[in-house]
Amino acid sequence: MKKLLMPIVLLVAVFTLFSCGGIKQFAYYQNIDTLDLSSSKGLFDAKIMPKDGLVITVNTTDPRAAVPFNLNTGNNNNIANAKESTYLVDNNGYINFPIIGLVKVSGLTKRECEAVIHDRIKPYMAEKENPIITVRMSSFRVCVYGEVNKPGEFVVETEKISLPEALAQAGDLTIYGKRQNVLLIREDSEGRKSAHRLDLTDA
Repeated sequence: MKKLLMPIVLLVAVFTLFSCGGIKQFAYYQNIDTLDLSSSKGLFDAKIMPKDGLVITVNTTDPRAAVPFNLNTGNNNNIANAKESTYLVDNNGYINFPIIGLVKVSGLTKRECEAVIHDRIKPYMAEKENPIITVRMSSFRVCVYGEVNKPGEFVVETEKISLPEALAQAGDLTIYGKRQNVLLIREDSEGRKSAHRLDLTDA
């Protein structure tokens, strides 16, 4: 009789955990069918901030014209090349670009940054040259800690991430994580941090 009692007790505990009330603690966006999401459309462009790392390359029809504006042109090691060609945005929002000197990039999107650099280096080239500038952020990261399955820091290749995507990178919340009390900490372009408490069960 004692041998049968333990499985029955465990079975009751499992049914209690996943009862109707239990599911409400774990299900995300429970009222999403009642919301109008049409106004949430739109694409996001991240803006460059102080302490960001930027990989900037200049390409021209005549490769020799781009050489003075590219770092590590003689290094064939891809890993070393990527590290050494990264421009670190200083606290005042500037990078020190070859030939043209200081360029204010903080607060700009990648496309805006490319346009600024294009206009600054164009006078140094032949009239027929139309340089192509490529800017990529190498330091776009998100940190996820607490009651998640894989806490840590994650590199975001797309330079855009939502809270659900960040949690997915960390293996989602464990069953002990409080989905009604998730803390999001963000930092703006001037280094100010803001904290937001979110209920992930409420769409």
